[in-house]
Amino acid sequence: MTPHLLRSALGTSGGLLPALLALTPTLTTACTPELEGRPSELRTPRVLAVQAEPAEAAPRATIALRALHAAPDGAPPPPIDWAFCVARKPLTEPGTIASTCLSPDDPALAPLGVGTEVQGVLPDDGCRLFGPDRPPPVAGEPAGRAVDPDPTGGFYQPVRLLVQGEPPTYATFGARITCGVASATPAQAAELRTRYRSNHNPEVTLSWVHDGLDEALPPDMPDTPDAPPAATLTPGEVVPLRAAWAPCPEVPTCGDGICGVDEDTAACTEDCATPRGCTGAEPYVAFDAEASAVTRRREVILVSWFATAGTLDADRTGRAEGEPETTTDNTWTAPDTPGEARLWVVIRDDRGGTGWQSYRFTISP
Repeated sequence: MTPHLLRSALGTSGGLLPALLALTPTLTTACTPELEGRPSELRTPRVLAVQAEPAEAAPRATIALRALHAAPDGAPPPPIDWAFCVARKPLTEPGTIASTCLSPDDPALAPLGVGTEVQGVLPDDGCRLFGPDRPPPVAGEPAGRAVDPDPTGGFYQPVRLLVQGEPPTYATFGARITCGVASATPAQAAELRTRYRSNHNPEVTLSWVHDGLDEALPPDMPDTPDAPPAATLTPGEVVPLRAAWAPCPEVPTCGDGICGVDEDTAACTEDCATPRGCTGAEPYVAFDAEASAVTRRREVILVSWFATAGTLDADRTGRAEGEPETTTDNTWTAPDTPGEARLWVVIRDDRGGTGWQSYRFTISP
Protein backbone atom coordinates (compact mmCIF):
# COMPACT_ATOMS: atom_id res chain seq x y z
CA MET A 1 0.00 0.00 0.00
CA THR A 2 1.33 3.44 -0.89
CA PRO A 3 1.81 5.58 2.25
CA HIS A 4 0.06 8.93 2.45
CA LEU A 5 2.26 12.04 2.50
CA LEU A 6 1.82 14.00 5.71
CA ARG A 7 1.15 17.68 6.27
CA SER A 8 1.99 20.12 9.05
CA ALA A 9 0.20 19.68 12.36
CA LEU A 10 0.57 23.28 13.37
CA GLY A 11 -1.87 25.00 11.02
CA THR A 12 -2.94 28.50 12.06
CA SER A 13 -4.51 29.90 15.19
CA GLY A 14 -6.31 33.21 15.45
CA GLY A 15 -5.12 33.70 19.03
CA LEU A 16 -1.45 33.21 18.25
CA LEU A 17 0.85 36.23 18.17
CA PRO A 18 1.82 37.38 14.66
CA ALA A 19 5.51 36.89 15.45
CA LEU A 20 4.85 33.25 16.33
CA LEU A 21 2.70 32.74 13.26
CA ALA A 22 5.53 34.01 11.07
CA LEU A 23 7.81 31.38 12.60
CA THR A 24 5.39 28.47 12.23
CA PRO A 25 7.21 26.90 9.23
CA THR A 26 10.45 26.92 11.23
CA LEU A 27 8.75 25.31 14.21
CA THR A 28 7.01 22.67 12.14
CA THR A 29 9.22 19.69 12.97
CA ALA A 30 6.69 16.86 12.75
CA CYS A 31 3.93 16.25 10.26
CA THR A 32 0.54 14.56 10.47
CA PRO A 33 -2.01 13.13 8.03
CA GLU A 34 -4.39 15.46 6.26
CA LEU A 35 -6.85 16.43 8.93
CA GLU A 36 -10.56 17.07 9.08
CA GLY A 37 -11.44 19.72 11.63
CA ARG A 38 -8.96 21.46 13.88
CA PRO A 39 -5.36 20.29 14.45
CA SER A 40 -6.03 20.01 18.20
CA GLU A 41 -8.73 17.37 17.67
CA LEU A 42 -7.17 13.92 17.91
CA ARG A 43 -9.69 11.67 16.23
CA THR A 44 -7.31 9.22 14.51
CA PRO A 45 -3.83 7.90 15.44
CA ARG A 46 -0.98 10.15 14.31
CA VAL A 47 2.50 11.45 15.07
CA LEU A 48 2.23 14.66 17.09
CA ALA A 49 5.92 15.46 17.57
CA VAL A 50 9.48 14.22 17.21
CA GLN A 51 12.42 14.98 19.50
CA ALA A 52 16.17 14.77 18.94
CA GLU A 53 18.50 14.38 21.93
CA PRO A 54 20.66 16.38 22.01
CA ALA A 55 18.51 19.03 20.35
CA GLU A 56 21.50 20.25 18.33
CA ALA A 57 24.66 18.40 17.34
CA ALA A 58 27.49 18.51 14.83
CA PRO A 59 27.72 16.11 11.88
CA ARG A 60 29.19 12.72 12.89
CA ALA A 61 27.70 13.07 16.39
CA THR A 62 25.35 10.39 17.75
CA ILE A 63 21.79 11.51 18.44
CA ALA A 64 18.71 9.75 19.81
CA LEU A 65 15.34 10.29 18.16
CA ARG A 66 11.90 9.56 19.60
CA ALA A 67 8.37 10.06 18.30
CA LEU A 68 5.17 11.00 20.10
CA HIS A 69 2.55 8.82 18.42
CA ALA A 70 -0.90 9.27 19.93
CA ALA A 71 -4.14 7.34 19.48
CA PRO A 72 -7.63 8.28 20.76
CA ASP A 73 -8.04 4.91 22.49
CA GLY A 74 -4.53 4.86 23.96
CA ALA A 75 -3.44 2.00 21.69
CA PRO A 76 0.32 1.42 21.39
CA PRO A 77 1.99 2.86 18.28
CA PRO A 78 2.58 0.74 15.19
CA PRO A 79 6.16 0.09 14.02
CA ILE A 80 7.92 3.28 12.90
CA ASP A 81 10.74 2.97 10.36
CA TRP A 82 13.32 5.79 10.63
CA ALA A 83 15.97 7.02 8.19
CA PHE A 84 18.13 10.06 7.54
CA CYS A 85 17.44 11.61 4.14
CA VAL A 86 20.73 12.48 2.41
CA ALA A 87 19.24 13.97 -0.77
CA ARG A 88 18.95 17.71 -1.31
CA LYS A 89 15.42 18.88 -2.10
CA PRO A 90 15.19 20.41 -5.59
CA LEU A 91 14.21 24.09 -5.50
CA THR A 92 11.18 23.29 -7.65
CA GLU A 93 9.79 20.78 -5.14
CA PRO A 94 7.38 21.84 -2.40
CA GLY A 95 7.69 20.63 1.16
CA THR A 96 10.62 20.27 3.53
CA ILE A 97 12.22 17.03 2.32
CA ALA A 98 13.24 15.58 -1.04
CA SER A 99 10.36 13.55 -2.47
CA THR A 100 12.74 10.68 -3.25
CA CYS A 101 13.03 10.11 0.52
CA LEU A 102 9.29 9.61 0.90
CA SER A 103 9.50 5.95 0.01
CA PRO A 104 10.05 2.71 1.93
CA ASP A 105 13.45 2.14 0.32
CA ASP A 106 15.67 4.53 -1.64
CA PRO A 107 19.44 5.03 -2.04
CA ALA A 108 19.01 8.49 -0.50
CA LEU A 109 17.86 6.95 2.80
CA ALA A 110 20.28 6.03 5.59
CA PRO A 111 18.29 3.57 7.79
CA LEU A 112 18.19 4.14 11.55
CA GLY A 113 15.97 1.32 12.78
CA VAL A 114 12.38 0.62 13.78
CA GLY A 115 10.52 1.68 16.93
CA THR A 116 9.35 4.79 18.72
CA GLU A 117 12.97 5.49 19.72
CA VAL A 118 16.13 5.04 17.65
CA GLN A 119 19.63 6.45 17.56
CA GLY A 120 22.21 7.04 14.88
CA VAL A 121 25.22 9.04 13.73
CA LEU A 122 24.48 12.27 11.88
CA PRO A 123 25.80 12.12 8.30
CA ASP A 124 29.21 13.75 7.99
CA ASP A 125 28.24 15.86 4.96
CA GLY A 126 25.18 17.48 6.57
CA CYS A 127 26.62 21.00 6.41
CA ARG A 128 27.36 20.56 2.68
CA LEU A 129 23.98 19.10 1.79
CA PHE A 130 21.74 21.09 4.14
CA GLY A 131 23.93 23.90 5.48
CA PRO A 132 26.11 26.85 4.53
CA ASP A 133 28.94 24.91 2.88
CA ARG A 134 29.04 24.61 -0.91
CA PRO A 135 27.28 21.37 -1.89
CA PRO A 136 29.16 18.63 -3.73
CA PRO A 137 29.04 18.90 -7.54
CA VAL A 138 26.64 16.75 -9.52
CA ALA A 139 27.67 15.63 -12.99
CA GLY A 140 25.75 17.40 -15.74
CA GLU A 141 24.15 19.95 -13.39
CA PRO A 142 25.07 23.56 -12.56
CA ALA A 143 26.85 24.24 -9.29
CA GLY A 144 24.47 24.06 -6.34
CA ARG A 145 23.96 26.84 -3.83
CA ALA A 146 24.30 26.71 -0.08
CA VAL A 147 21.17 26.43 2.06
CA ASP A 148 19.94 29.60 3.75
CA PRO A 149 19.70 29.43 7.56
CA ASP A 150 16.37 29.65 9.34
CA PRO A 151 15.54 32.87 11.27
CA THR A 152 17.59 31.64 14.26
CA GLY A 153 20.65 30.86 12.13
CA GLY A 154 20.00 27.13 12.14
CA PHE A 155 20.35 24.26 9.66
CA TYR A 156 18.60 20.88 9.75
CA GLN A 157 19.30 17.29 8.77
CA PRO A 158 16.08 15.78 7.33
CA VAL A 159 14.70 12.65 8.99
CA ARG A 160 12.02 10.45 7.44
CA LEU A 161 9.58 8.37 9.51
CA LEU A 162 7.41 5.67 7.93
CA VAL A 163 4.55 4.87 10.31
CA GLN A 164 3.46 1.35 9.41
CA GLY A 165 -0.19 1.66 10.36
CA GLU A 166 -3.35 1.18 8.31
CA PRO A 167 -2.84 3.00 6.05
CA PRO A 168 0.93 3.58 6.28
CA THR A 169 1.89 7.25 6.58
CA TYR A 170 5.04 9.36 6.46
CA ALA A 171 6.26 11.97 8.91
CA THR A 172 9.28 14.25 8.56
CA PHE A 173 11.54 15.96 11.07
CA GLY A 174 14.55 18.27 10.96
CA ALA A 175 17.38 17.54 13.42
CA ARG A 176 19.32 20.76 14.02
CA ILE A 177 22.98 20.49 13.05
CA THR A 178 25.85 22.74 14.11
CA CYS A 179 27.47 24.38 11.08
CA GLY A 180 29.42 27.54 10.38
CA VAL A 181 28.20 30.86 8.97
CA ALA A 182 28.94 31.55 5.32
CA SER A 183 28.64 35.36 5.37
CA ALA A 184 30.44 36.15 8.64
CA THR A 185 33.94 37.60 8.80
CA PRO A 186 36.66 35.45 10.39
CA ALA A 187 36.39 37.56 13.55
CA GLN A 188 32.60 37.16 13.68
CA ALA A 189 32.86 33.42 13.06
CA ALA A 190 35.33 33.16 15.93
CA GLU A 191 32.98 35.17 18.17
CA LEU A 192 30.11 32.83 17.35
CA ARG A 193 32.20 29.75 18.13
CA THR A 194 33.14 31.27 21.48
CA ARG A 195 29.73 32.56 22.57
CA TYR A 196 27.22 30.22 20.95
CA ARG A 197 25.70 27.41 23.01
CA SER A 198 23.92 24.49 21.37
CA ASN A 199 20.19 24.23 21.84
CA HIS A 200 18.66 22.24 24.70
CA ASN A 201 15.21 20.65 24.52
CA PRO A 202 12.47 22.51 26.41
CA GLU A 203 10.31 20.82 29.04
CA VAL A 204 6.68 21.57 29.87
CA THR A 205 4.39 21.15 32.87
CA LEU A 206 0.62 21.65 33.07
CA SER A 207 -1.59 23.05 35.79
CA TRP A 208 -5.31 23.60 36.31
CA VAL A 209 -6.05 27.22 37.19
CA HIS A 210 -8.95 27.52 39.62
CA ASP A 211 -9.83 29.34 42.82
CA GLY A 212 -6.89 31.67 42.24
CA LEU A 213 -4.37 28.82 42.37
CA ASP A 214 -2.35 26.74 39.92
CA GLU A 215 -2.93 23.07 40.73
CA ALA A 216 -0.19 20.96 39.15
CA LEU A 217 -1.57 18.08 37.10
CA PRO A 218 0.33 14.77 37.17
CA PRO A 219 1.26 13.50 33.71
CA ASP A 220 0.08 10.13 32.48
CA MET A 221 2.30 7.13 33.27
CA PRO A 222 1.69 4.49 30.57
CA ASP A 223 3.88 1.99 32.41
CA THR A 224 1.63 2.29 35.48
CA PRO A 225 -1.88 1.44 34.24
CA ASP A 226 -3.39 1.66 37.73
CA ALA A 227 -2.20 5.25 38.24
CA PRO A 228 -5.03 7.70 38.95
CA PRO A 229 -6.07 10.22 36.28
CA ALA A 230 -4.79 13.79 36.29
CA ALA A 231 -8.25 14.92 37.43
CA THR A 232 -11.88 13.83 37.51
CA LEU A 233 -14.21 16.29 35.77
CA THR A 234 -17.93 16.63 35.22
CA PRO A 235 -19.36 16.49 31.69
CA GLY A 236 -18.97 19.85 29.94
CA GLU A 237 -16.79 21.29 32.71
CA VAL A 238 -14.69 24.30 31.65
CA VAL A 239 -11.04 23.78 32.63
CA PRO A 240 -8.60 26.74 32.49
CA LEU A 241 -5.14 25.28 31.80
CA ARG A 242 -1.65 26.76 32.10
CA ALA A 243 1.46 25.34 30.44
CA ALA A 244 4.76 26.38 32.01
CA TRP A 245 8.47 26.03 31.35
CA ALA A 246 11.63 26.90 33.25
CA PRO A 247 12.87 30.50 33.53
CA CYS A 248 16.27 30.88 31.84
CA PRO A 249 18.81 33.31 33.29
CA GLU A 250 19.47 36.38 31.14
CA VAL A 251 22.75 37.01 32.95
CA PRO A 252 25.09 34.00 33.33
CA THR A 253 25.81 33.06 36.93
CA CYS A 254 28.48 30.50 37.70
CA GLY A 255 27.03 27.70 39.79
CA ASP A 256 23.46 27.83 38.45
CA GLY A 257 23.93 24.56 36.56
CA ILE A 258 23.54 26.16 33.12
CA CYS A 259 26.39 26.88 30.71
CA GLY A 260 24.93 29.96 29.06
CA VAL A 261 25.98 32.61 26.58
CA ASP A 262 29.44 34.02 27.42
CA GLU A 263 30.19 31.21 29.89
CA ASP A 264 32.91 28.64 29.21
CA THR A 265 35.21 26.34 31.13
CA ALA A 266 37.64 29.20 31.78
CA ALA A 267 34.92 31.35 33.34
CA CYS A 268 32.98 28.55 35.05
CA THR A 269 34.27 25.00 35.05
CA GLU A 270 31.45 24.00 37.38
CA ASP A 271 28.75 24.72 34.78
CA CYS A 272 30.62 24.20 31.51
CA ALA A 273 32.84 21.14 32.04
CA THR A 274 29.78 19.16 30.95
CA PRO A 275 27.64 21.88 29.33
CA ARG A 276 23.93 21.82 30.07
CA GLY A 277 21.34 24.22 28.68
CA CYS A 278 18.09 25.59 30.09
CA THR A 279 14.75 23.84 29.55
CA GLY A 280 12.88 27.09 28.82
CA ALA A 281 13.27 29.99 26.36
CA GLU A 282 17.06 30.07 26.16
CA PRO A 283 19.10 33.19 25.39
CA TYR A 284 21.47 32.58 22.48
CA VAL A 285 23.55 34.46 19.93
CA ALA A 286 23.09 34.40 16.16
CA PHE A 287 24.60 36.10 13.15
CA ASP A 288 22.36 38.87 11.78
CA ALA A 289 23.18 39.04 8.07
CA GLU A 290 21.38 42.37 7.55
CA ALA A 291 23.23 44.05 10.41
CA SER A 292 26.40 42.03 9.70
CA ALA A 293 26.81 41.47 13.42
CA VAL A 294 26.51 38.81 16.10
CA THR A 295 23.35 39.59 18.07
CA ARG A 296 21.83 38.28 21.28
CA ARG A 297 18.41 36.63 20.99
CA ARG A 298 15.90 34.70 23.07
CA GLU A 299 13.97 31.69 21.86
CA VAL A 300 10.33 31.83 20.84
CA ILE A 301 8.18 29.22 22.59
CA LEU A 302 5.23 27.54 20.89
CA VAL A 303 2.86 25.14 22.67
CA SER A 304 0.59 22.85 20.65
CA TRP A 305 -2.45 21.31 22.35
CA PHE A 306 -4.24 18.06 21.45
CA ALA A 307 -7.29 16.34 22.97
CA THR A 308 -9.22 13.17 22.16
CA ALA A 309 -12.54 14.73 23.20
CA GLY A 310 -13.98 18.04 24.27
CA THR A 311 -12.89 21.37 22.81
CA LEU A 312 -9.75 23.48 23.24
CA ASP A 313 -10.08 27.25 22.79
CA ALA A 314 -6.78 27.43 20.86
CA ASP A 315 -4.82 24.89 18.85
CA ARG A 316 -1.56 26.64 19.73
CA THR A 317 -0.39 29.27 22.18
CA GLY A 318 3.04 30.59 23.12
CA ARG A 319 5.41 33.47 23.80
CA ALA A 320 7.26 35.68 21.34
CA GLU A 321 10.93 36.57 21.63
CA GLY A 322 10.21 39.81 23.47
CA GLU A 323 7.93 38.22 26.08
CA PRO A 324 9.76 37.09 29.24
CA GLU A 325 6.76 35.24 30.70
CA THR A 326 7.22 31.51 31.25
CA THR A 327 3.59 30.40 30.97
CA THR A 328 0.86 30.29 28.35
CA ASP A 329 -2.84 29.65 28.95
CA ASN A 330 -5.58 27.74 27.18
CA THR A 331 -9.07 26.54 28.09
CA TRP A 332 -10.41 23.05 27.58
CA THR A 333 -14.11 22.23 27.76
CA ALA A 334 -14.54 18.61 28.80
CA PRO A 335 -16.75 16.35 26.66
CA ASP A 336 -20.44 16.10 27.46
CA THR A 337 -20.40 12.32 27.80
CA PRO A 338 -18.82 10.34 30.67
CA GLY A 339 -15.70 8.32 29.98
CA GLU A 340 -11.99 8.97 29.53
CA ALA A 341 -10.29 11.81 27.67
CA ARG A 342 -6.61 12.31 26.90
CA LEU A 343 -4.69 15.50 26.38
CA TRP A 344 -1.18 16.13 25.03
CA VAL A 345 0.86 19.30 25.40
CA VAL A 346 3.82 19.71 23.01
CA ILE A 347 6.36 22.49 23.59
CA ARG A 348 8.72 23.69 20.86
CA ASP A 349 11.36 26.38 20.71
CA ASP A 350 12.28 28.05 17.44
CA ARG A 351 15.76 26.46 17.39
CA GLY A 352 14.21 23.03 16.83
CA GLY A 353 13.91 21.80 20.42
CA THR A 354 10.86 19.77 21.45
CA GLY A 355 9.29 18.29 24.58
CA TRP A 356 5.88 16.99 25.63
CA GLN A 357 3.65 15.56 28.33
CA SER A 358 0.43 13.55 28.16
CA TYR A 359 -2.51 13.63 30.59
CA ARG A 360 -5.50 11.39 31.23
CA PHE A 361 -8.82 12.65 32.60
CA THR A 362 -11.92 10.86 33.84
CA ILE A 363 -15.28 12.42 32.95
CA SER A 364 -17.92 11.42 35.49
CA PRO A 365 -21.37 12.84 36.36
